Amino acid sequence: MIYVVVFGTCRRWVGPLFGVLLGFAFMFSPVVSALGVGFLGLEFSRGFPLTVTFAHAAFGLALGWLAATSLGFVESPLWGAVRQCLPKRFAAQRVSH
Repeated sequence: MIYVVVFGTCRRWVGPLFGVLLGFAFMFSPVVSALGVGFLGLEFSRGFPLTVTFAHAAFGLALGWLAATSLGFVESPLWGAVRQCLPKRFAAQRVSH
């Protein structure tokens, strides 16, 4: 739901990037430290960061594909609201470039 609100469904390639960002956030979060597996989980396994990154990229790919397939074209409500708050002159310049 957060993915669709922020990015909409018009670009499926954003899904894997979103997933990788979530994976990095997980690896740098206190959760990994609390598990006692060391920085980035390297004490657990040297391949842990790679596995987490690929798993989250696959999750993001599936999320982007399922959102686009089930909802069709939906523009991002968040960026639409931001665009409405911008002055008309500035918004027109951004669209034309």
